[in-house]
Amino acid sequence: MLIPVFGMLVHPHSEEARTASSRPSWAPRHQYGAADLMAFLLATARRRFERTRVRQAHTVRDAATLEGGALMESTKSYSVDQFVEDARTIMSSAADDRQAIVEQLIPLVEKVVWNDALMDPARRTESPGDRPRYIHYQDPDGTLQIYVVEFAPGMPTPVHDHVTWGVIGVCGGAQRTTRYRRVDDGSDPEHATLELIDEEVLERGAVYPLLPPDDIHRIETVGPEPSYSLHVLGTDLRRQHRHIFDVETGKVTAVEGRGM
Repeated sequence: MLIPVFGMLVHPHSEEARTASSRPSWAPRHQYGAADLMAFLLATARRRFERTRVRQAHTVRDAATLEGGALMESTKSYSVDQFVEDARTIMSSAADDRQAIVEQLIPLVEKVVWNDALMDPARRTESPGDRPRYIHYQDPDGTLQIYVVEFAPGMPTPVHDHVTWGVIGVCGGAQRTTRYRRVDDGSDPEHATLELIDEEVLERGAVYPLLPPDDIHRIETVGPEPSYSLHVLGTDLRRQHRHIFDVETGKVTAVEGRGM
């Protein structure tokens, strides 16, 4: 059975009928003008949109819950050795196109960060004054570098740049990553003005690019346990001229070959 609402015949359980029935009981049932009709239609559209948005959010959440386990298992099957080989292939095919290299590496890093072999004890190295690393590949010519860095709690990096492209993926623990953009003209080598891009706590699976001039950041472990992140870089930072920034004072300190 259909009922009349604003001159339209609608089902009594429809969204239109429910919206119409929500008017105050004291409102006259027959005095509705064009403005009333427009308000009615807008209210109905808003309710439909909200119901659709909620359904979509639930669908995404449920899909992630149901498929997350299977997805994680499939990414774990992507070996570190295969990733290194793929990264080398990308390097040789993309030449000096930093943007293309980073874009091709990101989906591969998103897969390999779930592989626990990244933290293989056999690949762990420790040097005085530097953070522990798990080295997986170092190109002899000083270009492609692939390694995992261990960040101990209470030992954040300074704000620093890289002066090279890179892709970083969190593969263990949680890291507060703060990223900046330099907004001055760079004419003063000892002073810089930095603008905050974002600050968020990243956990395993999070991946982000480094592309100069947007390659300035700070990393800090969150929680009582160390955190780990995979670093895929376009140069050996032990040979690189870089900078440390004091965000408050603007002071810039030039460094060479220093770990962060």
